[in-house]
This record gives sequence, C-alpha cells and structure tokens, in this order.
Amino acid sequence: KSASGISADRSQPPVGSRTILEIYRRYPERWFLKETYDELVAWNRWWPKARTCCDGFLAWGTHGWNKDGTRRAQALHLAKYESGLDNSPMFDEAKMLSETCTMDQADVGLMAMYVMDCKALAEIAGILDRRGDREELLGRAKSYADKLQTMWDEKTGIYRNFRVGSRQFLDVL
Repeated sequence: KSASGISADRSQPPVGSRTILEIYRRYPERWFLKETYDELVAWNRWWPKARTCCDGFLAWGTHGWNKDGTRRAQALHLAKYESGLDNSPMFDEAKMLSETCTMDQADVGLMAMYVMDCKALAEIAGILDRRGDREELLGRAKSYADKLQTMWDEKTGIYRNFRVGSRQFLDVL
C-alpha cells in the first residue's frame, strides 16, 4: 500500500462504491458517505490508470513485475488473484503484457463491475453535492459502457472476453 493507503499494485474487483451505496440506502447516514467518499473516488480513478490494457479496455494485472525481476508466471498468478476468480479456466491461455502490466485479455466482468462502480459512486457524489465528480463519473461510466457493448458476440449471443490486439474472442466463457 502507498502512504495514502491505496495499493499501487493490486486491488480487488471494483464493487466498493456499490457496497457503500447499498449500506447507505439501508441506513441513510450522510456521515458514512462522507467518511468513505475520498477513498472510493481515488480507487475508481486508479482503475483506468493502472488497468487499461489496450484501446481503453480494462484487464486484470499487477505492477512492478517487469521492473523487479518477478517472473511472468508469478505475475499472471497475482493478476488472477486480483480478479477474485483465481482458478478460472478463462485465464489458462492469458499472458502478461509488460507495457501495461495487465493480462492480454479484455475482461467483460471487470468492465461491467467498473461501470457499476462509476454509476454507484456518481449517485454518492450527487448525494454529497459533488457535481463535478458526479459528471466525471457519469462520463466515465458511459465511456466504459460503450466499450463493453463492443464485447458482445452476435454469434454466441453473449458478452465475451477477448485477446487484445486481435480482438479474438476467447473460447472459455
């Protein structure tokens, strides 16, 4: 973790803002939103900076592995942990991209969770009268939702992860 308490390397799936919003809906205490807001915004802004793999798509990853000598296999293992789907066969063919420190596959689940996180945090920003942040978050939600739509596979009728660069859909659903 960095001095601010935010990991510069790995995270967990971006569901924090939605979780906080749901707690607030049940127990509407503004102090709770104020207490958590700055960290949630920092975490939300971290994702595009740290996990953009190609053309604005998000992918799981880990930083530092190509700088400190960590082996690619170990880095891939750490990136899988970030997903919360550690042993999923959808990562069996994944490789690490040294230039982005991410896997070489755009991830539907991550993209969808990130859009959800942006929308939930935008709602929180609205409650806290953070209009500028709200507009920023809604804009980012739309941008990533538009990207997510390009991950739809007409042939199979499902959103699918794909290999960045080639945009070849992965066989494992």
